[in-house]
Amino acid sequence: MIQVQELNTCPSSWHDEFLRTLYLNIKENYSYIHHVIHSHKEMTLLKASLHHTVYVYGRRFLDKYNILDSTPYYYIKYLLDTNPKNIIDIGCGDNVFKKSFPTLITGLDNDLNSCIRPPDILENFDKNFVQNNQQCYDGVISINCIHFWPIYTIAERLGWIAQLLTPGSRAFVSFNIETWLMHTTKNEINSIFGDIPQWEDVVNYINNQIISTKLNFLVVDWPILQISEHSTIRDDYNGNIRLVFSV
Repeated sequence: MIQVQELNTCPSSWHDEFLRTLYLNIKENYSYIHHVIHSHKEMTLLKASLHHTVYVYGRRFLDKYNILDSTPYYYIKYLLDTNPKNIIDIGCGDNVFKKSFPTLITGLDNDLNSCIRPPDILENFDKNFVQNNQQCYDGVISINCIHFWPIYTIAERLGWIAQLLTPGSRAFVSFNIETWLMHTTKNEINSIFGDIPQWEDVVNYINNQIISTKLNFLVVDWPILQISEHSTIRDDYNGNIRLVFSV
């Protein structure tokens, strides 16, 4: 039986609030926006209607067609509530949030060739980076970055992010369950879950890893548990587990 307790979920009413508030500031930097979407389902529909396959990188598709995805801003708003002076976007990819907050965001990535817009810092997010940047940032965004390691490192990676934060600041972190498993060896998976991992066991294991950090979580959101068990929808670009915590 799954034992996960969600602290918060993105309310449907927030989309209207976003358009009335935060969006008004963002669109000054996204003056070319043609459309705003609020879900992975909407993006899937748009891809099909514009004759793109599901294999097109999500954020790159949105950027090409001047579409703004509102979902991450629900979580980023928690960071903005503390009036940060500098936020680092770990694994920034195309550095899309810098367009929204050009003087606030610093993008970190280690792959210049995969980015349309270059990161501000071309470096690995690793133990060395963390040690050299202790308490240097008032906020951290990390969307689908830390899951490129074995699943048993979840707590460690969340701890690394916490070490970057100044006291009282916040982080938004998301990841996909499947990606953790893909970067865990078969022998490691067998030792943790047995020969055939069960869904409930994997979910509870990740939940226990999150709890073990003893961080102050404001949001623990599991979109993957909110969809039908018959659905194949996977949120590749916003993560199917989303966390906001403070230090």
